[in-house]
Amino acid sequence: MGKTVQTIKTSKEKSSTTGETSIPSGELNDTFQVQKKNIRTAALIVCTFTYLIIGACVFDALEDVPFTDR
Repeated sequence: MGKTVQTIKTSKEKSSTTGETSIPSGELNDTFQVQKKNIRTAALIVCTFTYLIIGACVFDALEDVPFTDR
């Protein structure tokens, strides 16, 4: 009971001498790869919002300094 893997053939540029490469369909439908990309995307979004919030706090602190001295 061996596991068979379907392959999808894609053709490269027409000037290529190799012509075709095969990509296992398991790579295209791998849920771990999709989950890994989703985690990376979520981490990028969280880091971006954190950077913006920290920047806004620093800007607010620097802008309020002249008004607190009065």
